[in-house]
Amino acid sequence: MTFYDFLLTVKTYFIPIFKLEIITKPLFMN
Repeated sequence: MTFYDFLLTVKTYFIPIFKLEIITKPLFMN
């Protein structure tokens, strides 16, 4: 597994989580 593959994997896993956090964070702030 190359470093580039690792970066792609991280992107695939963390971008959806990050987007979810952006969506749910305002709900928790209120």
